[in-house]
Formats: sequence, C-alpha cells, structure tokens
Amino acid sequence: MGIPKTFCDIVGILPGGIMIGVRLKRSVSSAFTAEQARRLFFSEIAMMKFSCPDRPCRLEIWIASTGGRWQFFEIAGNDVREVHYAGRP
Repeated sequence: MGIPKTFCDIVGILPGGIMIGVRLKRSVSSAFTAEQARRLFFSEIAMMKFSCPDRPCRLEIWIASTGGRWQFFEIAGNDVREVHYAGRP
C-alpha cells in the first residue's frame, strides 16, 4: 500500500472503504482540550496527514490518561476536535 510503518498504531477499514488510522498516546496530565492536543501532538498529526494524502482517510489520536480515562480526537484538515468513543462530537 505504500504506507510508512510509523503511519499509525492501528489501521483499519471503515464501511464504504474509508481507511482509519489511529495513534495511541499516553499522558499523566489531566484532560486535554482539542487545541492542546493539536499543539502537543503536532508532529504526529503532520506525519499522519502526510502519509495518506490521496486516500479517503479518517485520522484519530486516542489519549490514555492516568486513572483509566480515554480521550479521542479526530483530525480533519487543519482542525482537531474531540469525539466520543462512538465517533460522535
């Protein structure tokens, strides 16, 4: 497929043939805002977007914090937004 190994930690195919790529991150700090996630993980986001420019692709970053809390962020263009586990904002 021509995708670098470091593209994502999880890669799958959604209904309709859309590829999904997920990077898993760990944090010891409290919850992140979407803007904080965009700034802190800027290089990972840039690399993910660079790796699939010509394919229909959904990109996400999942962050596990201490205490078992997860946050999910969708990367769309230059925007990063938090989504719930079911893919809803």
